[in-house]
Amino acid sequence: MTNLIKNINETFLPKIRTRGEKYFKEGRVKNVEISKNFVSAKIKGSETYHVWIAFDEDLLHKRMSCTCPYFEKDNCKHLAALFYYLNANNYFDSANKSPAQKDENSKESDSTEFSIVNNTEMQNDKSYNNLLAEREFKNYFSPLINDTQKLKKPPKTKYDIAYGISSTGYHSEIFPLRLRLRNDGSIADKSRLYNTNYNSIPYKTLEEKLIIDYLTGYGNNSLYLGQYRSKDDLRKQEMFNDILHSFSDKKVYFQFKYSKFESVEVLNEPAECEVTIDENISDLVLKLSIIIEGKKISKPVITILDEPLWVYAENKIFKVNRLKFEQLELFANENFELYISKDYLSLFEKELLPQIVSKLPIVSNKYKIEELNINPVKKLLLEESGAILLLKIKFSYGNIDLPFVEDEKFATLFVDNKIYKIKRDNDFENNAVEEIKNLYVKKISDGVFTPRKDPINFLFEHFPLFKEMGFEILGQESLKKLKINTSKPKVSFNITSGIDWFDVKTEVDFNGTTIPFSELVEQIKQKKKYLKLSDGSAGILPDKWIKKFQQTLSFGELEKDGIRFSKIQALALEAIIDGADDFETDEKFKEHISKLKSFERIMQQSIPRSFKGKLRDYQKFGLDWLYFLKEYSFGGILADDMGLGKTIQSIALLLKEKSQNKKYTNLIVAPTSVVFNWIDEINKFAPSFSVLNHTGIDRERNDTSVFEKYDVVITSYGLLLRDFELLHNYRFHYIILDESQKIKNPVSKTGRVVRKLKSDYRLCLTGTPIENNLTELWSQMAFLNPGLLGSFKNFNDTFVKVIPKEDDQATLKLLRKTIYPFVLRRTKEVVAKDLPEKTEVIHYCEMEKDQERIYTFWKNSIKVEILKEIEMKGIKKSGFKVLEGLLRLRQICNHPVLVDNSYKKQSVKFEEFKMMLTKVISEGHKVLVFSQFVQMLEIMRGYLDKEKFKYELLTGRTRKREEHVKNFKESDDIKIFLISLRAGGFGLNLTEADYVFHYDPWWNPAVEVQATDRTHRIGQDKNVFVYKFITKNTIEEKILQLQKKKQKLVREILSTETSLLKNLTKEDINILFE
Repeated sequence: MTNLIKNINETFLPKIRTRGEKYFKEGRVKNVEISKNFVSAKIKGSETYHVWIAFDEDLLHKRMSCTCPYFEKDNCKHLAALFYYLNANNYFDSANKSPAQKDENSKESDSTEFSIVNNTEMQNDKSYNNLLAEREFKNYFSPLINDTQKLKKPPKTKYDIAYGISSTGYHSEIFPLRLRLRNDGSIADKSRLYNTNYNSIPYKTLEEKLIIDYLTGYGNNSLYLGQYRSKDDLRKQEMFNDILHSFSDKKVYFQFKYSKFESVEVLNEPAECEVTIDENISDLVLKLSIIIEGKKISKPVITILDEPLWVYAENKIFKVNRLKFEQLELFANENFELYISKDYLSLFEKELLPQIVSKLPIVSNKYKIEELNINPVKKLLLEESGAILLLKIKFSYGNIDLPFVEDEKFATLFVDNKIYKIKRDNDFENNAVEEIKNLYVKKISDGVFTPRKDPINFLFEHFPLFKEMGFEILGQESLKKLKINTSKPKVSFNITSGIDWFDVKTEVDFNGTTIPFSELVEQIKQKKKYLKLSDGSAGILPDKWIKKFQQTLSFGELEKDGIRFSKIQALALEAIIDGADDFETDEKFKEHISKLKSFERIMQQSIPRSFKGKLRDYQKFGLDWLYFLKEYSFGGILADDMGLGKTIQSIALLLKEKSQNKKYTNLIVAPTSVVFNWIDEINKFAPSFSVLNHTGIDRERNDTSVFEKYDVVITSYGLLLRDFELLHNYRFHYIILDESQKIKNPVSKTGRVVRKLKSDYRLCLTGTPIENNLTELWSQMAFLNPGLLGSFKNFNDTFVKVIPKEDDQATLKLLRKTIYPFVLRRTKEVVAKDLPEKTEVIHYCEMEKDQERIYTFWKNSIKVEILKEIEMKGIKKSGFKVLEGLLRLRQICNHPVLVDNSYKKQSVKFEEFKMMLTKVISEGHKVLVFSQFVQMLEIMRGYLDKEKFKYELLTGRTRKREEHVKNFKESDDIKIFLISLRAGGFGLNLTEADYVFHYDPWWNPAVEVQATDRTHRIGQDKNVFVYKFITKNTIEEKILQLQKKKQKLVREILSTETSLLKNLTKEDINILFE
């Protein structure tokens, strides 16, 4: 009994206790269930309510709940009834038992989990306990088997939602009310709603549900008036204002200082206010009136919301325009009339009246009031608050500037003892505000905004737009941190010549405001979008000039007051200053540019008499160009198509130099496979030359004096590394790099070593100066003309990263112009029109089922592995996995035995190849067969041996390569030459063949063209037929597609094609494995 008294007395009001006890005695407590210290039941009232109570160890209640409406504001009679029921059934007696007894009870409770209190006999019945356990088991899984879509039985009692507004004059609350309805629809009672069951009330819109949920949230429904505002309070003010606006069509009840709720009307249209200024004998009298729907309201007025001002009066709640809470309070405290002694009239008119008139509408018999009705002009005032830019919208009515005030119909001012009443053009003003609101800004207050992003960027981006919109801009001169200069910059250069350099000074002028050179350089380096000018303002350079200055820094060497360019960079410098507003150059610079531009008018040279042969016209021009480079001490790339005679033109140049009766020694570095070809060509066209073949184990390794005896020293790239110390200690006249793409990697040992060799002049010979990317061009130019393209890092940032990704035509044009004098490239189509026709055929092969099954299995498994690795490590760190996977698929296309030695079926491509080969040989033709895979060449070799075909084989392991080449060229019985693509794809002259078989496609089409040009070159007198064997629906078709996709870059630079393997993206990987 003690626990009951403690629970009941502390929890329920006396009248609630009485009603609860009555409910218990009437037998309204049903279905009581107990689980440990948790009790639930159903109580029969006007309808059935569900109740539960949770107790602590001492059987004192911790929490409880009831589904009745009254419980939302206080503990109800239904819960009290359950307490009386539990007491009558001795539930609370266990609180007085010993700990041992409690433990025993606990065990019993745990074993049964659920018990019905008034059936104590059944609690000890095992079958009954099992029945309860079974029921609990079914209840647990009921969501899986019950129809959750069944409609709940609607409650018998009907409810609706209304809203309550309570005010004490300094504190306001807004909250939802639950209306319990009688059968006839009238309201039985009202209660405050703390949480909502939307199933028990009529349908509400999403907007209204959001309002209800907000107001029932913790701390959201009350606000103190006229006090300091936190950010949360300001947000709450905005919400209250929006909610009050939405109440115009809702049921609303008002309560003042805990009085009864009375129904009120919330008006959608705001009220106006005015202050009447009159005078009596001794005083000025200021009376405040609030006007709603054309009628002055009577007192009292109760404040609901202070900002903006909402009030209650005459059973209405409404917003008041142009009146502040503090102003209302001042008048309300003086019964809405303020008296000012005429002793203070002068002070009042001078200090107070102008401000009062500017804030409140005035009616007066004492002061003349003039009404103005003129068209406004919109203005935008720029102000800064720290690092925040404020955009304040103002409107000029004649000579009077007004801030924006929402829905204000009139503005009043006191000027020269006269009150001006200005009729505002609300539509015009609202449209102007909307224009600014649409510019991604944040509202600070009415008519005041701030950009949501960088303010400097915002001003530059929108300044022209403000003027287009018709805004007059104010306050720009007063800005300090956020000051901008919108003038178009004027860029000028001054160029003076040194011994072998040019000094460049530049100035950027923004309508008289400049930027110091050191600041310009620093800000360009930091890639700042805006320049800080000498007056502290920010100026913006067009993207074109930012890029040009970046390029200037990339090419030039930074000096104290300018940038120094090498003489060799003159054309790059000219391209950079092109488009400047003003530039001055000295005569020396002009002369130098003029000579460089006379590319097509270079002086013709005579062919040395000792040259045994004839130069074609384009080859003769090549000789002239090589001498043009020599005249200026430039290095250059002779980049003619393969087979157009780059070797012959170089030999003619060296002979021309020898004809000057001077003893020169020249160094030629070539791939091992073509060293003997150079020796043959020199012996053929320049037999007067003495040649040292610096290869083999018998070569000189210590004494450079041996070089003095020879006109030409020939070595390979591999031996260049081994014998660097020897070669580095001798100064050669010319160093010529054949197949100079061999030094394409600027950080490779070969690339670094070759740049350290000493010579008077340098040349590169290659049909493919760019195979993979632009870094290869830098590497070759760094050998030929050090400094021409700037440092590798700057070149990489300015060109390599920019051109392919951004398709930047201006940067591309600059690079093309920079290298223009130093690269000579002619194609067969242009200069060797007398070459026999070359016919290319894609020969498709379709796999049979066994080969297709193996291919599909490998493709799917490889794709999963590769994409998984890319996800884990990224595309750059997955290169080896990608290459390995693609390699396997290409091998299967060639012949599955390359990946599976146990494969016994046919390869469709190999069968097609054998058939085509037999046909070509039987017709008496000679054929070059290229494959990347030496293993595939071995399979072909086995077939040729079996069929007793005579052939030659050239791979990277082949010794005495020249003998194999000679045998093929001179023997009519040997009609087949099997060649590894990388070992014999360049440097060979094999015009005896007129058929070329590319057994497998290579990533870089330029490499395939190189290989084809072993036969389609000067000296060929037969039509050439090129067959590419491609397996249908495989990786090989994808390779052809990607070759086309990735050709653009190098074609625009040098009219060659690029490889693609090093530029593969994840998207490309997906394409390859489709």
